[in-house]
Amino acid sequence: MSFNQGAPGVSQIINASNVFVYGNTSTGNALSVQQLGAGNVFVTSNASGTVGLFVNARSNVGIGTTNPLDTFQVTNSAGLYTNTENTGGNQLSLRNSGANGTTLYMGADNTNNIGYLQAVGSSAIKPLVLQGRGGNVGVGTTSPQGGLDVYATTGSQWVTRIVNVKNDGGSSNTCFIHSDQPAIGTTNYTGSVLDVTSYPNDAATNLGYIARFGTSAADGTSMDPKVVILAGNSKRGYVGIGTTNPTNLISLYATGTAFQASSGGLIFQRSDAATSWTISGPDTGNTLRIVNAGGTGVQLVNTTTAWAAGSDSRLKNIIEPISNAISKVNQLATVIYSWNTDDTNTPHPGLIAQDVVKVQPEAVSEDTNGMLSVRYTELIPLAFAAIKELSAENTALKARLDSLEQRLAALEAK
Repeated sequence: MSFNQGAPGVSQIINASNVFVYGNTSTGNALSVQQLGAGNVFVTSNASGTVGLFVNARSNVGIGTTNPLDTFQVTNSAGLYTNTENTGGNQLSLRNSGANGTTLYMGADNTNNIGYLQAVGSSAIKPLVLQGRGGNVGVGTTSPQGGLDVYATTGSQWVTRIVNVKNDGGSSNTCFIHSDQPAIGTTNYTGSVLDVTSYPNDAATNLGYIARFGTSAADGTSMDPKVVILAGNSKRGYVGIGTTNPTNLISLYATGTAFQASSGGLIFQRSDAATSWTISGPDTGNTLRIVNAGGTGVQLVNTTTAWAAGSDSRLKNIIEPISNAISKVNQLATVIYSWNTDDTNTPHPGLIAQDVVKVQPEAVSEDTNGMLSVRYTELIPLAFAAIKELSAENTALKARLDSLEQRLAALEAK
């Protein structure tokens, strides 16, 4: 049925066909529906009179309801969307007309008691972009201060939770944070890639943390902290590894053999070389060790006050004995000195590295700047060798003296 024009007062049109209203003027309206009284305007969705579109006297528009409480309200008892195109959900949708277009759903799910915003297309979940051209996004705040500002006042729930439950042996990171710093030679970068802060109102009683890192249940609902940073209780900034209550600035705790040399201990290693140093212990004998990649180093044994150096013959290849020790010692200048950087000129006894390198180069090290240093403990064997040489000379002299005294006694007896 079609009308080109007509007079007001048409109250009902019943026909098996659709109603088609056409306007062919450039200034008039194709269809104008007005309610001059205080009643409502609605459009039925079928001949039985079921309301499809409803507009009340306050100009609130409702779909599926005759009592819209908001400017625009959609009501339906259907559930949440699925990965496929949904046709009956309690939701609004914005659809791309293309064959493989993406649909944006917005709605509510009474079964799970949630509201949602989801992009779906071609029977698959699609990416969702907020503020694609820039601008801040706020959750729990009307004045977001950053690209994503999550603001919450709850005291018993996570403010933000990031969970990856796809445990399939893949290599994807759960969270990736990147900062594009200025190029070298331009403005200096003074910011940080990540700031984690906590505000302890009462540091004397606050037992919270600035950060905790650890393992959790498969669904991410519980946590077993492995590394923590304290926030209060006079320990602000204390770091604990293997403990949730560090008692020093850095506290390392382990059970069993975790800190023993066979298990690695604490390792310092250059990324461009195989050289490394490992601090291990205490073991069951309460011994602390510092060893290099070759397994040699020093150890501090329980109840002792001095470092012990590894010296087992099974660790050594004997090259040769130390010879001419007295001559070498005589070439070393023993001096009292003070450091150039010491304004107080505090005196110290010592040797000159340039002298030592001539007679015992194995005891001298050179840094990248060409400065020499002496490992005094490696000169002790030279001192022992010199003492042994002096002892041998003393023994020979004593034997000679004894022989001379015997000859002198024999002459005097004649």
